[in-house]
Amino acid sequence: MSSDDEHLTHASDLITSKPILASFGFLLGKPYHSFILLLSLIATSFWIARPYNGLKRRPVSLPPFSTSLRVTVESLQSDFNDNYLIRNDSVIFWNAAKAEVSAQSHDAIDDVRALLQKLRRERDSCKTLEWQEPLFSHSGESVALPIGIKLETIHQANECLPHVRASLRSTDLGFHGLHAALSSPDSVVEASYEDCDEKTVQHMLLSMPVLFVLLLLGVGTVPRALSPLLCLLGSVYASRAVVVGIKYFWDDLSMAAPDTQVIFVQLALCFDYSLFYWVRFSQERKHAGEGSSVQDSLMTTMRTSGLVIITSTLILTLAFAGASCYPDLNKLGYLHCTLSLTFGVAFVGFFSLTVPSVLASMFPSTFDEPAEDSMVTNTWRGASSSASKTCFRPLAAMVTSRAWSHILPVAVMICLLPLAGKLYEARPNFDLALTDFSKTVPEYTANQIWQDQFGGSKTPLTLLLEQKSHLQAGAGEKVFRDMSCRLVRSAVVLTQGTSFEIKYSDVISRWWNLDSNDCRDSPQDWSSEVLVSHDSQKEKMILASRSKNAFSSEAQEMVELFWDKIQPFMNENGQLVDLYTPLAEQILVEKRYEAWSRIILGTTVILACCILMYIFSSVFVGLKMLMTLALPIMAEYGMAVAVYEHGWLEWAGVARTGGVKWTLFYTTSGFLIALALDYDIFLFARVYEHRKQGYDNTSAVRLALEETGPVITLAGTIMVISFACVFLSPVPVISQIGFLYCFGVAMDVYIVRLLLAPATLCFLEDMNYWPGEMPKVQRSYADVNGVSRETCLKNEATSSYASCESMLMQKHE
Repeated sequence: MSSDDEHLTHASDLITSKPILASFGFLLGKPYHSFILLLSLIATSFWIARPYNGLKRRPVSLPPFSTSLRVTVESLQSDFNDNYLIRNDSVIFWNAAKAEVSAQSHDAIDDVRALLQKLRRERDSCKTLEWQEPLFSHSGESVALPIGIKLETIHQANECLPHVRASLRSTDLGFHGLHAALSSPDSVVEASYEDCDEKTVQHMLLSMPVLFVLLLLGVGTVPRALSPLLCLLGSVYASRAVVVGIKYFWDDLSMAAPDTQVIFVQLALCFDYSLFYWVRFSQERKHAGEGSSVQDSLMTTMRTSGLVIITSTLILTLAFAGASCYPDLNKLGYLHCTLSLTFGVAFVGFFSLTVPSVLASMFPSTFDEPAEDSMVTNTWRGASSSASKTCFRPLAAMVTSRAWSHILPVAVMICLLPLAGKLYEARPNFDLALTDFSKTVPEYTANQIWQDQFGGSKTPLTLLLEQKSHLQAGAGEKVFRDMSCRLVRSAVVLTQGTSFEIKYSDVISRWWNLDSNDCRDSPQDWSSEVLVSHDSQKEKMILASRSKNAFSSEAQEMVELFWDKIQPFMNENGQLVDLYTPLAEQILVEKRYEAWSRIILGTTVILACCILMYIFSSVFVGLKMLMTLALPIMAEYGMAVAVYEHGWLEWAGVARTGGVKWTLFYTTSGFLIALALDYDIFLFARVYEHRKQGYDNTSAVRLALEETGPVITLAGTIMVISFACVFLSPVPVISQIGFLYCFGVAMDVYIVRLLLAPATLCFLEDMNYWPGEMPKVQRSYADVNGVSRETCLKNEATSSYASCESMLMQKHE
């Protein structure tokens, strides 16, 4: 047996934990019992997860965000009469031909009114549903039926309008020649998320054959290639079952966000882990000696590839758990996604180790090595061998050479710097219309018609006025009059000429006269009921900005103008003025996230390093890996900024969206770090294995890069294709996630893992293993040809170690 064969059959000591080895022994020793347990787990998960889709559509009422505006929002909700608090929407009628619709619209409006009356009569959530007289556009091409429903709190979710939206979709107005849909931003977002979930299933069905063929090429047989589908089924339903359990105990968990990234992350990991598992099993069977059973090869596979799967699972789970720790994440609607990914990744790792092992133990002849004349096997072996000889072998020789191991990292970093610099040009994007609207839903068309043909709606700015000290009733009115007049005049002057200009006619205040555009001497009679607090110590004022989009960049400028100039001016005079808009809350939440990100990312990185330190008995290997990832990850975000803020790919049909949605900088960073570590761990695990066998560090790195190159490249390609399907989502924010993950994996697999990681492992090589104990160097890269260093050193012409290594490597090449 050659030394190459020997190192494969004796490399089973990477996992030495007795409890883990005992669990492996149970799986392989009692496969039928294990199979029944796994099927029971999947069946139980499926039964528990049955209400999942229904729970996703259930609205939840959430408290205000935990920002400096929380007290303001609570005061607006509790200190004032909220009879006016109504969520407004409009049913828009139009036809595809853009022809006049007034003639046929009357019957359609009557049908919709009947539908609304039925909902109000049959559903408790619709008891306060009201509608007004229809509005006809100037062009006559569309009709709007304004509707509204009373809310109890500002952040209250109501089930009625989603029912209205669903009823409109199921109502056939085709015989009237019309389309009808709700037009408010909330309705567009809700419809977009539902459409995104439907598209997820379509994209998965389209991508599955491609992924299956690629996996089949890697693992060699159809039964092996089918095993990750069972892993995917188990992990998806198990993670959903956990989320349903959390929802049972915590009814306020928001589940509205799409599942697109959750499904495709689990899909990609199932295929990747399956590839790692079966390729190593195939190597073990190929080099197994006489008398070696399938069970022996399975145990060795679980102790080697199992280490990679377990380590990767731990770090990915840690990353998503960290992302779940951001404050107010549930109120933003993303906590359910990060929780699903946290548990989903953990279950992917569990099923990816147990399912293949149990199936191969139950049916060894089915999952054993295929015949030598198998077309699939020969295709993969031929492609892998060709790739190794033409690409990975010369690349490994170059990257691990003394000169290039210093030059390549510097050259790559220099190339990445311009992209990383784009990150500092990023402007947080809060605009829902640009990040969360799908253009494929009818509600989007209705929203555009509402904006274009009916003038849209002005953006309301709610101002809360309060005195620092308690005032008597008579004195309070004079103070509030002065405050209101000063506030209105300063707002009108400071916004004059801007795109969000406020005019005197846009003011709703008990002290402002819209006829004379001046202050009143006495308040309006009707105003006390809704604009004065119960204790008369606070007043409310509404300003209507000309900006029609409440989350646009113009609205953001308006909020920042108020905070920078108007609020300080008022506060200097002993008067407290706070501004409330949903956008203002989000801006403050983003500032909190910026502060929290340092803690969460720092903790995630430290714990990831601790995991790697424990598994590989090395203090510095985690730090060395992270050093190779920092700039590439910054470049990934920089590329996203360049694409979505500066329009670098508009020529390819990727529209600019005003920038990357602000939440993505925080919720995806941990996963990108963990994902980048994933393939580096697979590479270093093989380096660690070879070093344990007595190879010197440079030879171990070179061998590891050659051996893992085809497998990691194929695994990375599978993951790139998976995330490309996320990139195809009709919802821009989900598409941005897909772009980040797709570009991030491509960057790591084709650049970092090929060039940076191997070169870094060759630099200060003792740090790779310290303080762990490594065996004395007894082998080199040349020993894979069966020529030992001792034989070489007997030759006087090659008596030095360096000349011997050079001669043997030249012979090998």
